Amino acid sequence: LIAMSGALIVTYGVQPVIGGFILLALLFFAFAHTIAKSLLFAVAGHLEKSGGEYLGKRYSLTRWTALAGYLAAISLAGVPPLPGYIGEWAALESMFQSFYISDMLVRLVTVIIGALVALTAGISIIAMSKFIVHGVERRERKNANLGDIGFVIGVSVLLLAGILPQYIFSIISPTVIGITGISSGQYLGKLLGIPDGMLIISGKGFGVLSPTMIAVFIAINFGIVYAVMKAKWRIRKVKPWSGGFRNEEYPTRGHSSILLLTQKWLFRADDMKQKDIVHDSYLSISKSAVNFSERFSKALMPGNDRRYVLYILLTLLLFIFVAAAYNF
Repeated sequence: LIAMSGALIVTYGVQPVIGGFILLALLFFAFAHTIAKSLLFAVAGHLEKSGGEYLGKRYSLTRWTALAGYLAAISLAGVPPLPGYIGEWAALESMFQSFYISDMLVRLVTVIIGALVALTAGISIIAMSKFIVHGVERRERKNANLGDIGFVIGVSVLLLAGILPQYIFSIISPTVIGITGISSGQYLGKLLGIPDGMLIISGKGFGVLSPTMIAVFIAINFGIVYAVMKAKWRIRKVKPWSGGFRNEEYPTRGHSSILLLTQKWLFRADDMKQKDIVHDSYLSISKSAVNFSERFSKALMPGNDRRYVLYILLTLLLFIFVAAAYNF
């Protein structure tokens, strides 16, 4: 929603090129989010179906299902070289280019919204780490089955979209051209030995990103570290840090402790009971909306034919007045 608003404001009032980039980022982010979220729902379904309890027995997952859970979670958390990272980078780049907007109020609001999006991205990292540690990590190995084919396809699409996003750009480029008249080729380039098309340019002289080179860099560094560790030192397995507790795993409250401390005023959490005033506010609004809808429907549709005829006449008069005012 934020990216769509930015695209409308910038494209039709400020800078069509930047508006085209925002729209391109929006469509790419929607694609990446769809793949990752679909995988995440499928993994969550397998976790629930395996019979494990959230804080009790261990879950049972196949190796491919677990891999899909890892990659989907860290993509939604915005970790490179997955497409969720590219989408978040592009969204933030779009928000922070508000200096193209002449209206000072809109410019200020855009920067504030960009900062809030960045904070939200940080919170998503906490949420996804909880899902990994208390879901996927607590699994027991299960033999592969035919259902893993879907996970293999989803993981492959997720990796290819993160390593070679320029091909996704070319697919969605016609849509961007139809709306803004700007092609995706204007955002792809080369720099310092990076091949043409491998570099994403968010704005002239503003920001650049090469997902392909980042993926290569990560792979080389991880490979070197793994080879050195394998050759020089013996691997020693230890229990993970448990936040001061005796249990063998990092507790769920340990993941949420930062939020509970920094946003205690919002969630009003204590040791015995957690009360979310945001949830309570939405619940109150929804109840009010339902009550209003019920009363309005009873008043509007009481089953009286004369009232329905009156509605038709009023609507007809309204259209006559609108048409007369427009012609005048």
